[in-house]
Amino acid sequence: MQGHMPYPAVVFDNEYYLVMANQAMQAMMARMVALGAEFPARPNFPLSLLDSKGMKPFVGDWENIACHMLQRLYHEHLAGPFRDQPNRLLEQALAMPGVPENWKSHVVEHLDYPAIPFTLNLGDQQLRIFSTIATIGTPLDVTAQNLRIEHFFPMDEPTKAYWQG
Repeated sequence: MQGHMPYPAVVFDNEYYLVMANQAMQAMMARMVALGAEFPARPNFPLSLLDSKGMKPFVGDWENIACHMLQRLYHEHLAGPFRDQPNRLLEQALAMPGVPENWKSHVVEHLDYPAIPFTLNLGDQQLRIFSTIATIGTPLDVTAQNLRIEHFFPMDEPTKAYWQG
């Protein structure tokens, strides 16, 4: 994660709860808090994304990104080993105020891209970003199999300068 500096990187567990964040991600979250966001001690990424007190006010094209996240939660659950059990995280997400009702049928732009681009608006700074998510395929430690590592990358020079500055 430190090797990805100066850009943000995070590690999530299989339910998208934050396990680790590098200094760039911590700084970005601290900037959101300074601008009014509220995060629990151990944030859940999809729930924070959908929460008007979390990341929602900062995400450009929020509806598209929210639908993408909800569709991902839905499909990952169906493809997972516990598909016969309730999808509790999706249920929690859908119970949040303002979640798009058409999330399942919403056509997400750029879904055929290897990474979905998005914009974060941090005060007067607009960050154009994309991210990649990696999982551990054959771990020596079985608990590592449930981890997701997400790396964020700048899409333009002003965003690159924000983190390199």
